[in-house]
Amino acid sequence: MINLSDITAICIHDNKFKKMIITDNEIQADYLNRINRVFEFIDENLDADLSLNKISEIAFFSPFHFHRIFKFITGETLNEYVNRQKIKT
Repeated sequence: MINLSDITAICIHDNKFKKMIITDNEIQADYLNRINRVFEFIDENLDADLSLNKISEIAFFSPFHFHRIFKFITGETLNEYVNRQKIKT
């Protein structure tokens, strides 16, 4: 599970600053949702461009950040995962 500290975000609303706390659980849920979207995309597009740049766009992460998150969650790199999925089919 991704363990991130609470993030404080400032947003402007009606010319006033409001403080918004985003909890670890919300961040984890968002990250897992993005990674699940990637899994679905890969499964449906094994013959398409599955480069790190393309897949990171699907997840709305930078390529560097996506690589770290993907490896943390799956235990393998994107290329390792894609190759394993191609072999399975």
